[in-house]
Amino acid sequence: MSYLENFEVVLLDMGDTFMFDCDRFHDIDELTKIIDENEFLVDREFAFKKINHIFEKMLAIARNESFYESFPTVKEFLHSDKEFSACTQDEKNIFETVFALLESGVIPDKYINIIQKLSKCFKIGVISNIWSESSYFRNYYKRYGIMDCFSTTVFSSDYGIIKPSVKLFDIALSFFNIKKEKIAYAGNNYKRDVVGAKNAGLTSILIDNGSASKITGDIKPDMTVNDLGEIFDI
Repeated sequence: MSYLENFEVVLLDMGDTFMFDCDRFHDIDELTKIIDENEFLVDREFAFKKINHIFEKMLAIARNESFYESFPTVKEFLHSDKEFSACTQDEKNIFETVFALLESGVIPDKYINIIQKLSKCFKIGVISNIWSESSYFRNYYKRYGIMDCFSTTVFSSDYGIIKPSVKLFDIALSFFNIKKEKIAYAGNNYKRDVVGAKNAGLTSILIDNGSASKITGDIKPDMTVNDLGEIFDI
């Protein structure tokens, strides 16, 4: 804990930071499993095509800086995109649910343990970009027994703002009456997490575990590790 001994708050990214195997939109077997388990009355191939249309279109929007502070949820996209104009409301509801279940992943026991230990030493929170309604993810946290560990969970879909916008970080900071120099933020995406956190005035910890972690600009993280557990020697 030596690196963080002077901090009071630790904020975390979610996807590929402590939740893994997210965004399985191109996995038709996973989609079929979700449809079968929920007994959704929809053709698998039809649903697969629609889910991937949502993903590709919303990914393009997410990469457009002009939408960083006006980013739609999946539900809003379904009601505005012409691809779904002929779909029934029941079909749209199915697509929204299937998308959310594919967007979410799993939290391995190791990371449940990390979060529980962190919560005993710091006030901790989440700042995460998600496209689905946040209730899906909060339900996951409850299922894994970690919801009460977090002082705040700030999901982009609740505000229509995505990282690296400083506004999303500022929303999270508003829950803590603590100086910025006492707050650290850890995430695996250089552009979204490191640049966003540093512009917000926070200490940035980069989890270097994939292509999104590549440092491509002049802004540098304050610390780089390969796994969340390395920061805390867990």
